[in-house]
This record gives sequence, C-alpha cells and structure tokens, in this order.
Amino acid sequence: MSTRLENFDELFYGEPAEIENRLTPLVLEAEAQKNDSLQAQILSQLALAQAMQKKFELAHKTLNRADALIPEGDLLASARVILERGRVYHQAGDSATALSFFQQSYEQALRGEHTAHTINAAHMIAIVVSDPKEKIHWNRLALNLAQASSEPKAQAWIGPLFNNLARSQIDALDFHGALDSYAACQAIAEKRNEALIVRGAIWGRAVALRKLEEHETARRLQMQLVREYAGVSQSGELPEALLALARGMVYAELAELDCLLADQDPQAAVSAREHARLAYKDLHANEWFQRLEPEELERGFSLLAEWFEE
Repeated sequence: MSTRLENFDELFYGEPAEIENRLTPLVLEAEAQKNDSLQAQILSQLALAQAMQKKFELAHKTLNRADALIPEGDLLASARVILERGRVYHQAGDSATALSFFQQSYEQALRGEHTAHTINAAHMIAIVVSDPKEKIHWNRLALNLAQASSEPKAQAWIGPLFNNLARSQIDALDFHGALDSYAACQAIAEKRNEALIVRGAIWGRAVALRKLEEHETARRLQMQLVREYAGVSQSGELPEALLALARGMVYAELAELDCLLADQDPQAAVSAREHARLAYKDLHANEWFQRLEPEELERGFSLLAEWFEE
C-alpha cells in the first residue's frame, strides 16, 4: 500500500474543491487494490468535501457508494461513513437528522474501540445538541477520552476540545470555567506551534473577560490580535476566507466592547461604528461564518446590515 493511500486523512486540508481533487484518484487506487474498507473510508471524506461545497445530492450518492463497500463487521469504516452522512445533513442545515447519525457513529466507533473516531462523533454530538449542559457533557466526555489515550490522533483532539468546551461554558454562563478552558487550549496549541488555534484561544479568553466585565484586559487582547492579523494578511499565511473569519470576529468583539462605553464616551461610539463596519465587511458574506455562527448572524448582523449594506 502506498504511503499516500495509507495516510489519506492527511490530504484533508485547504479548500474543499482541492480536497475533492486530491482524494478522487485515491478512490480508484484503493479500488485497484481491492481494499473495500479503505475505499469506503476515502469516499466518506470525499463526500464531506463535496458537502462543504454545497453539493449535497452528490455527497449522499458518494456515501451510498461507500455504504455498499463496507465489509461485514467493519466498525471503523461503518462509523466513518455514518459520521459523514451526519455531517452532510448538518452542512445542509438538518441538525435533527444529523444528530441521529452522529449518535450511531459514536456507538459504532466506541464498540470497535476506535478512540479518535469515537471522539470525533462525540464532538459532533456536542455541536448539534441545543442544551449548553448537554454540550458540556459531550465535550467533557470526548476530552476525557482524548486525555486518557496514548493514540496521537486522539491526543490531537485535546486542544480543539478545550476550545469547544469553553464555547459551551460561555453558553452556560460559566465564564470563569470558559477562561480556564481557553487558557488550557492556548497552552496546548503553543506547545504544538499551532498559531491559528492559539489566536482563537486568545480571542475566546477576551470574550470570557468581557463577560466578566474585565473590559480593559479584553480590549488589550483583541487589539493584540488585530496587529497579528495585519501581519498574517501581509504574509499570506491563511486563506483569505479564513483570515476574514478570524479577523472579523475580533472586530465584532471590539465593537461589543466599544458599545459598553458608548453612553459615557462619544469616541467609543465612533470606534464601535468603525469596528462594526470592519466586522461586517469581513463576515457578512463569509461562508465559514455563516456555517459556524448562524445564531450570531441572526442576532447581530441584521443591525449591521442596516448600517453598512449598500
């Protein structure tokens, strides 16, 4: 088996169309080697890349192909195909149907003792359930599995899971807990030299600090990120859409901070409007943001649209 075929998961990076182009020839290679399990697993990731491009009908057809290939008793391939079926529904906005598939995938992966994939399914359950306490439960469950595992792919989840746990704690109004979780996420990401996750954790810490009314510290952290993203923009380190997402969320937080002072400080009101304009410019047509933060769009960006959409 070729190294490229064996490590096909490492090809899932960049734009979805690029991922689709990378994975398509590997499907044929797995087919030529008569490796039905591997072919089904690759097809599952191909379907996800198609769903990320809103090609939902095609993604389901790809998963139907994968379903037909799964060897009897192959819990790994089954768990992966079921998980991506759920993700296709989730990408299409059907969270209720997605949840049932995520639960099935979790059970299959757990039964097969495939820890990294059990974690993956648990973290998707945490994303789609609505109750913050349920979100915290599933994030903690996934985090405990990752921390107890010696498997590198499982351990790789620890930082992102701390981030997700922190977001759930924010929703549950546990701002001190969120601050601790974001700090843990940042420390792990710094050790792994994962700059994107480090910046996300700093942003999250600042959100928690704003909620705790530590406004000056929150502003200092967000302004630090503004400067960093200016450098990232110059270096081309991130795809433009991802840069706009990260930077826009910083501007949105700065606008929130400014609004807290606008009644007492006329300059803060001017600053709030400018930061809101910059946030709207980065986020209003950003597909990543529309997928990740639909509630935020509905809550806040209708007002920004009145101000800035031409």
